[in-house]
Amino acid sequence: MVPFASIIVPTYNQEAYLGQALDSILAQTDRDWEAIVVNDGSTDGTAAIADAYAARDPRFRVVHKANGGVASALNEGLSRARGRWVHWLSSDDMFEPTKLKINRQWIERHPTAKFFFSYFTLLRQTTGEREKRELWGPVPDPEHQILTLFYRNPISGITICIDREAWLETGCFDERFYYAQDYHQWLRLLERHQGVFIPEWTVISRNHAEQGSETFPDACYFDTAKAAITFLNQHAFPRLVPRSDLQDPKRAVAAVSAALNYAADESSFLYALGPTPALILRILEWAYGEHAHPSVLDIVRERIIAEALKPGDDAFRWMWQTLAAAVSQRNPSFVYDPSDHLQLAQSLYVTLLKTSPSRAEALATYLRRFDRVEVGPTSDPSAAPMAIAINAAIDLPLEALESLRSGAVALAAQGHRPALIVPQAESYRWAGGVARIRSGSHDIDTLPWLAGAGLGVGVGRSVSAWLSTRNRYDLAASAAAQLEEVVADTLHHVSASTGGQPVRPVVILQRVLRGGGAERVVREIASHLDRTRYRPIVATLFEEGFDPHYPADIEVVNIRRLLFEQVNAPAAPIAVEAQATSAAPRALGRKARLRAWLVSQIKRNPAAKRAALSARNLIHGLRYGLRSLVVTSVIRSLAIARKISRRFLGPLSPSPITGMAVLNQAAGSATNKLPFELRHSALHQSLDNHWPAGEGLRLLMSQLGPDAGLITVMEEATVAAWLAQRAGKIPYIASLHTVESVYLPQMYPDPVRCELESWIFTNACRGAHAVVFPTHGCAEDLRSYAGVSENALQIIGNPIDCARVRKDSFAVCQTLRRDPGEVLFVTVGRLDAKKGQRAVLEAFAHHRRENPDARLVVVGDGPERPALLQLRAQLNLDEHVDFLGDVANPFPIVRQADALVLGSQFEAFALVLVEAMICGVPVLSFDCPFGPGEVLKAGHCGLLVPLDDIDGLGAAMSRIAKDETLRRELIERGYERALDFDVSVVTRRWEELIEHVFDRRGAAT
Repeated sequence: MVPFASIIVPTYNQEAYLGQALDSILAQTDRDWEAIVVNDGSTDGTAAIADAYAARDPRFRVVHKANGGVASALNEGLSRARGRWVHWLSSDDMFEPTKLKINRQWIERHPTAKFFFSYFTLLRQTTGEREKRELWGPVPDPEHQILTLFYRNPISGITICIDREAWLETGCFDERFYYAQDYHQWLRLLERHQGVFIPEWTVISRNHAEQGSETFPDACYFDTAKAAITFLNQHAFPRLVPRSDLQDPKRAVAAVSAALNYAADESSFLYALGPTPALILRILEWAYGEHAHPSVLDIVRERIIAEALKPGDDAFRWMWQTLAAAVSQRNPSFVYDPSDHLQLAQSLYVTLLKTSPSRAEALATYLRRFDRVEVGPTSDPSAAPMAIAINAAIDLPLEALESLRSGAVALAAQGHRPALIVPQAESYRWAGGVARIRSGSHDIDTLPWLAGAGLGVGVGRSVSAWLSTRNRYDLAASAAAQLEEVVADTLHHVSASTGGQPVRPVVILQRVLRGGGAERVVREIASHLDRTRYRPIVATLFEEGFDPHYPADIEVVNIRRLLFEQVNAPAAPIAVEAQATSAAPRALGRKARLRAWLVSQIKRNPAAKRAALSARNLIHGLRYGLRSLVVTSVIRSLAIARKISRRFLGPLSPSPITGMAVLNQAAGSATNKLPFELRHSALHQSLDNHWPAGEGLRLLMSQLGPDAGLITVMEEATVAAWLAQRAGKIPYIASLHTVESVYLPQMYPDPVRCELESWIFTNACRGAHAVVFPTHGCAEDLRSYAGVSENALQIIGNPIDCARVRKDSFAVCQTLRRDPGEVLFVTVGRLDAKKGQRAVLEAFAHHRRENPDARLVVVGDGPERPALLQLRAQLNLDEHVDFLGDVANPFPIVRQADALVLGSQFEAFALVLVEAMICGVPVLSFDCPFGPGEVLKAGHCGLLVPLDDIDGLGAAMSRIAKDETLRRELIERGYERALDFDVSVVTRRWEELIEHVFDRRGAAT
């Protein structure tokens, strides 16, 4: 008679637990069972225990075999099973007494089901504690059970109840898997039969120190990933969701979304051997190959792009970025090439050597024991693995292509992340750890996704400007076979100094860390300076605008805090690397003692105390040391202070020390004296503002040594550099970003203060060895206003990371959906009178008389918003003009537009025009001073309209909306022009200027 249940009990050296396992079978309330105990070559008393149970109860049958692993023992038991339903009990676990009874009940409720599994109770051997556990993973959606297993395995092997015929039809356990034989078997069974979850606790899983998951836990994960990859290599996407009707758009979207959710989780079991695009490629192969519903393609593309845009510089994020490069192409296509788990393991091993040596050793042990292969570093173990984008010429010979592929595979084995951009039929292929991406005429959509690479290599061509990598190398097509050697040599020099000389510290002084356009310029330049030649240090005047996400390889120091800490704690280390002289600590100690003495004297002397209270800057002066105090009326009134200063510090300047003398000393003999008598209050305000910054900067530069370079950004930083000259010559480059003749009167409305500040700033500009502006108009204004030598003026445009802007423009736009057939205009900027949104609204109203389907989107916020909303109503544009407010990433909105409109009254550079051109959008602008005309090359790269000509601006909008040929021409010219301002181009110009201004001894050239 055929029993209801066949229970397979594989065992190996389990004499301590086997009896309890077999007793739990005997305790079953449903007694219609047989048990096949497979002794897998045990060397302890296990065999005798099994034979004893078989002697007492004929329902036990024992098979003795040579050791072959769990899979082989299970297969032996399965081949001898006679029951209708197969169960598995590990010999260190137990069944609950009602296990078989519950299984029978659920079989009767689901007569067509072939596969059941349930909860388990965890027994902790050390404490005897029992805990009813949830599943190891989420309860699988019936339509997506296989997909769930790529993330977690919710099926505990000892809970299963499987129809024997279904099992035999599927096949036996795959004995290649030592730990994941059950996981792989569940994948295969679920392809044919839906699993039914029983929400009851039917078994007891014992946790003890001798079990495999405890003695070698990493091997379980490695083996599971190997099994998942093996299964994916054999099954296309429809077979991963066998119970989903992929012809139904809703069910197809659900299936694809579930798969992408698991693929986007780096902790998924699938990735235990390192990132692999196998699951994503199965989706892409089906979606684009079977012409899936547009809604499915949208989901796939949007999710891949969203994952690629997330921050990260590792193999997992690089995988998504290479995929985004492919799906961003026009009419993409995909081919699935089988993944090699050994190649993944080799790359992971090299990475783990640097991040987790213990896991690296565990991986090597796993591969040695179960795959019989040895892994090891195949390159310099000190070299950090990095992403490498290899940009091949379209006409590269086949022989050179094959050499590139071989070289790229070798680089992958060294732990690097190579991506080949090569001529091929498919948009994307992945093999040997190398992503191969189709190159062509649309590199502007492809290459920006790979701009995060640490190295760009051009083969038979120059590295594209859209592949904005920090390190580049151009390789002749005939030298393609030398790829591996070239990369190794280049990476070796990335961490070495040019010509064996020390890396030059470059201080970039700005007001705050995070603010507006000037601060963005600083961040871009500092991030892209060649680290083999320069060590960027961003110094700030004030501590506002802290940015927790500032690049980690850029040192940041606040010079006022630096000065304060040195005065109050002379022994404390400086926030940046210092080359302090032995005299510096003693001098600072004197300052601290003098400061304490002065405070005590003021407390004892009523007259001095009254004078101190009346002086606005006393506390400020005390905080920053005697050299600030001596310029105040309080210290001048204390004769004892001069004695103390001479005793501790020596004479600082002719006595009596006055604010005028200090300024003239800083200015030097070549500088004109002040042409007017200043009020004390204005002088005090100015010195309170500038003097501590100058002292702090002087201290910082003295610590960095004579080779350090200094770039000052905006007015206050430039003045600080000029004041720092008092103690010795410090060459500096001033970087300014506005029309100073207009800005300074606005900044200082008091005429006397403005005249003083203008005098100080003028001398500071004249003292600079170079003054940099983004446009000629701004530079000419300073030449006329401050008398700066024309030879000192330099024009370097503001840097823009073109690849990043282009990449960000592909993000899913949640705030705007464009209606079919409408003409869409966009304007971006702060809502204030200078930005001219009022003129844009009026011009748009003019345009709508010709094109009633037009729509205008206003991105930004500011004080003019209420007035602009009122104007919108007056012009009857409420249904046609949208105010979106501030948007963190405006580029997807800009990318959807037919044109970007700029109505500014003044723009020093007009960054927004360049960003729009990068997004592939035509631009039109008022020809205001000074940026638009220069950025657009006098109208060659965009339409320029005379300032305040509202009718002309409206006519230009109509022209650009009607003339498709004009739009295409402007788009192509815009792409070309935007690259002139790419951060790689601009940074090289800054590096040339730094070398021109500073020689290796720190002197000005």
